[in-house]
Amino acid sequence: MANILVICPTQRDRRELVFAHVQKDHSFIFHNYEDTGFERIIAQGIGLLSKSFDPEYVIEKMLLLCKDRNIDGVMSSEDYPGSVFASVINKNLGLYGADPEIVLRCQHKYYSRCDQLKYVPEATTRFFLIDPYSRNIKSCALQFPVFIKPIKSFFSFYANQANSKEELDFFVRSCVLPKEFLHQFNWFLKHYSSCKIDARYLLVEELLSGIQVTVEGFVHNNEVTIMGITDSVMFPGTISFKRFDYPSCLPELVQKRMSVITSCFVRGVGLNNTMFNIEMMYSERKDEIKIIEVNPRMASQFADLYEKVDGYNSYSVLIDLALGKRPTIQKNKGRFACAASFVLRVFEDKKVVQVPTEEDLTCVHQAFPESRVQIFVQPGQKLSDTFQDGKSFRYGLIHLGGTTKQDLLDRYNRCMRLLPFKFLPLAS
Repeated sequence: MANILVICPTQRDRRELVFAHVQKDHSFIFHNYEDTGFERIIAQGIGLLSKSFDPEYVIEKMLLLCKDRNIDGVMSSEDYPGSVFASVINKNLGLYGADPEIVLRCQHKYYSRCDQLKYVPEATTRFFLIDPYSRNIKSCALQFPVFIKPIKSFFSFYANQANSKEELDFFVRSCVLPKEFLHQFNWFLKHYSSCKIDARYLLVEELLSGIQVTVEGFVHNNEVTIMGITDSVMFPGTISFKRFDYPSCLPELVQKRMSVITSCFVRGVGLNNTMFNIEMMYSERKDEIKIIEVNPRMASQFADLYEKVDGYNSYSVLIDLALGKRPTIQKNKGRFACAASFVLRVFEDKKVVQVPTEEDLTCVHQAFPESRVQIFVQPGQKLSDTFQDGKSFRYGLIHLGGTTKQDLLDRYNRCMRLLPFKFLPLAS
């Protein structure tokens, strides 16, 4: 039985590692971490946390744990810092995994864009760098509207559309992540990369429009495999996700072009022995594909969507890669023709009065055995008491399968009737 260290485990990790039917063959050791630390730094404005938040200290403790527990493989589904820690531990122990420098370059929005420009220029949007601490902000080299975001992203925090120079100047001054948040990423850049530009900068980009998707896959011994493409459906007029639909409804030829772009970039940048997902935008008007961002990790939210449609859970891919094995995937072997992750979200802060009970969830699972339901809030809270993206208020997820898109939407509506959420407006 292989011993696998799971770094920065999430609630989804613990759930899906059971559903993925792998526990009989593997022993999972969960390395708990201050996973809400970054949220508290950003949302509450607190400074650096305890010593357990220091990357050098954490790495030392992880290495000792690996020695004590005879760890055979290390994995993480978390974007940051989990995926970086996993790459560092793998490098130190000589285990399978991506090179930390490549992981960091992909997560560093500016260097990622530079690499995209080098390997897939046709899929790279125009961009330029801004130092928010400079007294002389140079004028925008792009036509408005533009999109501005931090070099190191966290959810969609401080990512904004600027429609004028005045708006851009405002976001440059007001949308800077706290230095305490950037401390850890900058430490990784200094010790595990050759990157000279730290994470304090902002990136301004040409605004993209069209159909947004996520291309997910893995690379094993430098061989790239595309697992699937998932459509991102937004609430109208926003950049907030309403649901994620698998498989994509894009024309087959467009999906093949996306797969080629993905493979070219992954091979070019040197990403190896890891899962990845790349968000892309397809403009029907221009017949043009552009990369939004590159994530050198699995898209764990989609793990059971593959299970419903294709018959395997993508956590099995993550496990195989951690152990140096070539993953085996399949197509169209699941119970359903399509699946979706529905995001429960509102755009006004409210008081949570009632959430589904365990009995309610049991009724849902009896009616929809394939379902996954995740609730983020508790009665008595405000929606804003949980970490949000600053643009909306997410309170849960529902994952379902269907025989057709309409059947999937009908099942979702039936499911929602079984989940008695109740909210009240906040007192003015």
